[in-house]
Amino acid sequence: MSGWPPEFNLIVKAVVIVVILTLQSPAVRLETAFLRSLRRKPKSEVEA
Repeated sequence: MSGWPPEFNLIVKAVVIVVILTLQSPAVRLETAFLRSLRRKPKSEVEA
């Protein structure tokens, strides 16, 4: 990234770290588990 100022590299790294920490947070994990449970069908509907 030779055409960019050096501070840009630090900003990109900071954004990546914030995204990773957000995805690993308990609140986001709970929300994704809840959404996954909504997408799954009960066994009675799958067997029918």
